[in-house]
Amino acid sequence: MDIREKVFSRIKRVWGRNLTIGTAWEHLYEFSQDIDIRTIMGAGFVVDYSSSSALDVAVTGTGARTIIGYGLDVNYKEVFEVVAMNGQTVVTGTQKFLRFFGMCIATHGSLNKNVGDIYAVKTGTGGTYTTGVPGTITSGLAKMLVAEGSAISGFYTVPAGKTLKLKRLSYGNYTQACQLGIFAQKNTGDDLSMGLEYITGLGNQASGDIDLTSYGLSWPEKTDIFMRGKGAAASAATTAMMLLEEE
Repeated sequence: MDIREKVFSRIKRVWGRNLTIGTAWEHLYEFSQDIDIRTIMGAGFVVDYSSSSALDVAVTGTGARTIIGYGLDVNYKEVFEVVAMNGQTVVTGTQKFLRFFGMCIATHGSLNKNVGDIYAVKTGTGGTYTTGVPGTITSGLAKMLVAEGSAISGFYTVPAGKTLKLKRLSYGNYTQACQLGIFAQKNTGDDLSMGLEYITGLGNQASGDIDLTSYGLSWPEKTDIFMRGKGAAASAATTAMMLLEEE
């Protein structure tokens, strides 16, 4: 399997997690604030990568050595880049993204994992870094937790020339009950003025795996599709994965 097959396939497994959901709708991704792609991803950008561990370094590192970052370019085409890590020192990628979906380990050392938390942040917006950790995460794109090997943003944008159908949703709630929803936002170019459209909510069960094929939900190119949660009380926590398939 080559790199493109690893990160792009007909089946899109969009995974997300949020451990601090409040009582309003929030996206499922690892940073504490709700992501706003209208400002964070409103134009082409490159990405700053760093780790909280000096062991995540190219060539000699025992942890993650190279990282694949992937998403869509300014023409909504699927693209990726392979970045050589430099431990706690920020490395800036060269690929210009319009949407950034996540990252995964490409190569690693003897520990077979990322030793630190690995951050992907819109370039120049991380503020002051302390031992590889950005001081500002309002433009954080993805966070790979220690030993997890991958990080996904909790949303997906339909690439140019494609249509994606919703197949199923798997989820688990803990700490507090949490309602889940799938939202879609159609944009033309960079115009996101239509806002988020509430599609369906999926209860307060502790966990579930729901076949949504019969809902008949599909979205055309350049549509942003989000998983979001809303806690019954503060500090709800949930994980979820939606399955999208190219038609």
